[in-house]
Amino acid sequence: DRERMSNPLVSVVMVVCNVDHFLAESIESILGQTFREFEFIIVDFGSTDKSKAIAASYAAKDNRVKLHDAPHCALAEVRNFGCSLAQGEYIAIMDADDVSAPDRLMLETEFMENHPEVGLLGGATEWIDATGKSLRIDSPPTDDHEIRSALAVRCPFWQPTVLLRRDAFALVGGYRPMFVQTEDYDLWLRIAEHFQVANLIEVVLKYRIHPYQVSLRK
Repeated sequence: DRERMSNPLVSVVMVVCNVDHFLAESIESILGQTFREFEFIIVDFGSTDKSKAIAASYAAKDNRVKLHDAPHCALAEVRNFGCSLAQGEYIAIMDADDVSAPDRLMLETEFMENHPEVGLLGGATEWIDATGKSLRIDSPPTDDHEIRSALAVRCPFWQPTVLLRRDAFALVGGYRPMFVQTEDYDLWLRIAEHFQVANLIEVVLKYRIHPYQVSLRK
């Protein structure tokens, strides 16, 4: 058992910068997962609010949480740094303002264990506002063929729903910092050149729409 914990099946990677409004709920949604065999890598890259202190308080209470520091840099670079620390067979991307459904990691790892040809898996999202009120359900295409058609014109994955094989991430060289704001889309396209891809029908994440988030600010 100790051996498994030193090499957990899943590495959850979250990067954090000035998100103290939502961070505690986001961290707790991972620590409360029905699937337990994970490490939780949190990288703070230059927070000036209470974010780092909040993350540190969880790291002190739960040995699955591993808090790291990085200098303030581009999102692609800090995500690469977080993923480079991953020990798991799978990397789960989590954002610090969203809320993972309790069964997210269980559903995703079960699917990946049963579909070795799939390198990248996402899922449906429930959009919520800053207060947590439900706005709508977003259901992306689920099978490899439909997703490939969609990839030609848009990004059919919500990044914080994604579970990917660490080998696939390493094979394509991770995120590329030149693709500011679309570093995830670029990564999915390159993984799809080598593996099949899929989305779960189930809602695996509450995706928060709020005035502070990067995609709305740009």
